[in-house]
Formats: sequence, C-alpha cells, structure tokens
Amino acid sequence: MKIFKPFGLFAFLSMFALANSLSATDYYVDVTSGSDANGGTTALTAFKTIQYAMTKVAANDKIYIEAGDYSADSVAVDKNLAFYVKGTVKLGTLRMCQMGVLLSINQNPTGQLDISKRLILDSGNIQANNLNRKLRLLDGAQQLNGSQKSFIDGGYSFQYVANTSTSFTYHIGNNKDYRPIFLAGMTRG
Repeated sequence: MKIFKPFGLFAFLSMFALANSLSATDYYVDVTSGSDANGGTTALTAFKTIQYAMTKVAANDKIYIEAGDYSADSVAVDKNLAFYVKGTVKLGTLRMCQMGVLLSINQNPTGQLDISKRLILDSGNIQANNLNRKLRLLDGAQQLNGSQKSFIDGGYSFQYVANTSTSFTYHIGNNKDYRPIFLAGMTRG
C-alpha cells in the first residue's frame, strides 16, 4: 500500500492547479472597433460582441470587455469565467445556466455591468468583486429565478424595476449567508 505524504500531495495539486490556470485564454471584446471575424485574443483583434466571444471561451478564460452598448447580446454562462469590465457595459440578457458555475465580474474603478433586458439565475452564481454597485439591473429589466443554488455575491443594485408589479425579489449572499431580499411597493424616485 502506497502512502502519500501530505506535502507531496499538496505540491502535486498545486502544480496541477497552476498548469490549469496557465492554460486559460484571454479574450477581448470591443463593440466600437472589434469584429467577430477577428481572433479576439488581443485588444487590437477584439471581437465585436460578447455573445460571439462566448462561443470561443473555455472554462476559466477571461473576457476583457470595453465600455459600450451590447444590449443586443444574449449571453448564457455554462462554465467558470471572468468578465473584466472597462467603463459601463450594457448587456441585454445574462443567464446563469449551469450548476456550480461561477461568473466573476471584475472591473477597473469605473467598471459596471448593466443588464437591460433579463438576468436569469437558473443555476450558477455571480460574484461582483467590489462592494460598490458593479452589477446593475436597469429600468424595465427583469430578474428571473434565483435561489440558494443560484445567487449574486457582491455589489448588486437596480434602478426602478418595471416588472408586472411594484414588488421585487433579489437573491444575494453565499452559502449560509444567502438571503432572498423582497421589496414591496417600490415607486420611482
């Protein structure tokens, strides 16, 4: 029977994790100067749409997104990814659709991801890496679903949400800190 020494096992797992992180690819998206015919792996060869970039990414890849209006894009996240947002990025639909998947939203100090149509929390989590509002649901957008298995952790805000009623539930937190927050009787300020 072979016995693994804890340090040797730790070193092996660390090298495996490092090798896995080194294989991640960076992709760039720029609605103003990009093209979906480009390679997308540098800022000069950026894709035009986030939706197209999503057809190229693998787990743990990073997508650097320039400020702009991407409201025609519908993005389904089914693998661990990181969005690096520069300025205000307006995205049409964002759907978390795979159990155990994490979308990390990172930004420069002025970065913000705005959802203009739908935020769908079927499965998987969003981590908005800043206590400031870095993920925002815009006026008229809807948040659908959400549960202890699909929630938002971090900075999340919304403008007046014109759903079918003046009530709104949003799902925030992590594991034992998870909370569905219910607001009723909202009015435009």
